[in-house]
Amino acid sequence: MRRIRGDRPEDRVVGQGDRALHEAIFLSRFTPHVTMLGTHASDFSTSTRRAAGERGILIHHTLDRLSPAADGCTAMLQDGTTCRFDAVYAALGCKVRSQLALGLGARCCAEGYVTVDEHQQSSVDGMYAIGDVVKALNQIAVAFGQAAIAASHAHRELTA
Repeated sequence: MRRIRGDRPEDRVVGQGDRALHEAIFLSRFTPHVTMLGTHASDFSTSTRRAAGERGILIHHTLDRLSPAADGCTAMLQDGTTCRFDAVYAALGCKVRSQLALGLGARCCAEGYVTVDEHQQSSVDGMYAIGDVVKALNQIAVAFGQAAIAASHAHRELTA
């Protein structure tokens, strides 16, 4: 197995696809060692490649697999080359699936996200929305926080 020239343990990996660029730019504020991985050359457009290059973000488009390690993660490229990374961030995007809420009469924004108030309640009385159907940071920790807010509000409403 060959290691990529200049491979540093501090490198970060950012998921696949053009959506990865925004996450990579964000991460580059914290470390100068950011790498984007994809499985095909077509995963990254010419403009994405140019923007990444201008910011010193490396791109490898031949990812075969990722393997966890005690001190990070190893990426195996299709040619047998390996890269070691401290952390892997998935930047795969999110497909909003709010058809059920919309069918029940909930208001949604132009992107399809269910519109909620500060208690996660939708425009339909008694219906709450959390997680990837709500426009926010699409992370599990955020969805758990939204769920706690919604549950607390629903409980208060039931006991009022």
